Amino acid sequence: MKTTKTIVALLTNALLLLSCACSRAEDPQQPPVAVAGQSKVLVVYFSRAGEQYNVGVVKKGNTAFVAEEIAKQTGADLFEIKPKKDVYPKKYDDLTDYAKTEQRKKERPEYVGPVPNLKNYDVVFVGAPVWWGDWPMIMYSFFEKNDLAGKTLAPFCTHEGSGLSGFDKKLAKACPKGKVTKGFAMTGKDAQKDPKKVAAEVSKWLENIKVPKVSKKTSEVKAVKETSAIDSIDPQKEAFDKENVFGQGNFNAAFAQYFIGDSFLKQLTPKESPLQLFNVTFEPRCRNNWHIHHASKDGGQILVCTAGEGWYQAEGEAPVELKPGVTVYIPANVKHWHGAKKDKWFSHIAIEVPGENGSTEWLEPVSDEAYNALQ
Repeated sequence: MKTTKTIVALLTNALLLLSCACSRAEDPQQPPVAVAGQSKVLVVYFSRAGEQYNVGVVKKGNTAFVAEEIAKQTGADLFEIKPKKDVYPKKYDDLTDYAKTEQRKKERPEYVGPVPNLKNYDVVFVGAPVWWGDWPMIMYSFFEKNDLAGKTLAPFCTHEGSGLSGFDKKLAKACPKGKVTKGFAMTGKDAQKDPKKVAAEVSKWLENIKVPKVSKKTSEVKAVKETSAIDSIDPQKEAFDKENVFGQGNFNAAFAQYFIGDSFLKQLTPKESPLQLFNVTFEPRCRNNWHIHHASKDGGQILVCTAGEGWYQAEGEAPVELKPGVTVYIPANVKHWHGAKKDKWFSHIAIEVPGENGSTEWLEPVSDEAYNALQ
């Protein structure tokens, strides 16, 4: 029989596991930054033409449309990051393979300069397409070569299912002395084909992060009211909060690199309790990477669904729909993932089953193609 000390140690490991189930685009200690009316604004972006997923072959990249709309509404200057040596393939599948290799090697491609004098700007919008759940490596070249300390940094992206993909958290890590705001994400298809939606969504985002907009009639800078970033993005959130009786909880970014999207953690038991329970909340589209809970004996994980709707899938098996009241037992050493549906918030309690020699192995992200195929 295992001693209480042993069980507590195992449950401590469970706490660490649950901690990594949380990532959020906005650190609660870094609220939206109020920008003075006379601030100077720059939009820096990377965008690719050619074949685009779910769009076709285009002459202007998806991100460029969003960047230009931001500049239009804020009166910002524009600077496009262009590779010094254009090695990126035009075909979509070839580009994704190249981008994955570039990311694995942590390359830092050179770009064409010079960059505008950053001393002249207080606010810098930074945007790019999501490539394998991260900024394109050429953007890290920009982050590392330029002094962005003290700047208000507003990240934005285009995607086809992955959402913001932690762009803001990765930007904050790359530029720790900058002030990172809530990020903005738009599908590439909408960016290309729905300019009215781009304009409306960009406008909402600027209001949320309190960046002033230039009036088209008078060129005066308008002060805008602060709203809840989460509620403005998802009108279903209020109804979900009523259903989520255990509460959303707080942000935990410790293991954000293993997740796509934003999630939150609410502790349900006292810290001194030998059994630690947490309610984990995922925003729409948020899911963790494929992973394995290893154990030489016993072990595994139990999910107890509490609110909203989500998915669980073990490798080689059909996805399982998760709704309140559904429980899932995940045996040790089974490769799997779980998270929210595309348009639904989702919460579950996760409990690690005590086992011997337990550990968690984090693997590749759930691809956009596989996730978007779920009905």
